[in-house]
Amino acid sequence: MFNQSDRLHDYVFPIAIASKDRSTDSYSYRELIGTGFLIGNNGYALTAAHVIDQLQDGIKSEFDVMIGLFQSDSNWYVFELIGFEKHPTEDVGIVKLQGEGWKSFLTVTDMPQNSSCEYHCWGFPRSIAEEMKMLDEDALERPELVFTQGYVRRRISRELYPTIIFRGTQFYEVSETIGGGASGGPLVLKSSVGQDKWKVFGIYVGEKEGGNVGYAVRAESFTHWTPNILQHSIINEANNV
Repeated sequence: MFNQSDRLHDYVFPIAIASKDRSTDSYSYRELIGTGFLIGNNGYALTAAHVIDQLQDGIKSEFDVMIGLFQSDSNWYVFELIGFEKHPTEDVGIVKLQGEGWKSFLTVTDMPQNSSCEYHCWGFPRSIAEEMKMLDEDALERPELVFTQGYVRRRISRELYPTIIFRGTQFYEVSETIGGGASGGPLVLKSSVGQDKWKVFGIYVGEKEGGNVGYAVRAESFTHWTPNILQHSIINEANNV
């Protein structure tokens, strides 16, 4: 049985596709898609909207399901995503995990940040998950939580090229890239790390091919969004209002 501890990977988790054997309620892991992080106490998590798009594209049969993965004592625990919604304009999405008793110390802040703001970020890069397959082609992917830290290079208030990849107009350009699979990871104010509540001010959404900088959606663009599946704002959910 999975019980959340105070370890970060109980709050920032890989989002994937699995095949489900409905006769036994067992799962066969298929593919890592992105990263999500829990907010509030009701099993809701934030991610990138394009992660949800890729999940939908990856469902090939009635046996395929969208899942969040959590690890404890070397065992993986699967929780299906039983709901999701995408922001109408920005590359942000919200998902609902099955089960009860969820909690999170990750909050979101609508306070705009500027150049030189220092952050910590976590995600599940696909290149790391595929390392085992490099050693054994029959091995399964193994998602691993990876840490990066850096600073905001600039604020961007327009579309990014290519627009087919980057959705929306409210971005931070950040100093570090993480890689595919880390989309949806939280950008946390460095000054808040280690406190009772960690303040998320952006969501990592990717990097340009061959580039050496990354991009994140600015939190002030989505904190006051009220998804239909939530019925109140993101910031209220994250702050348990």
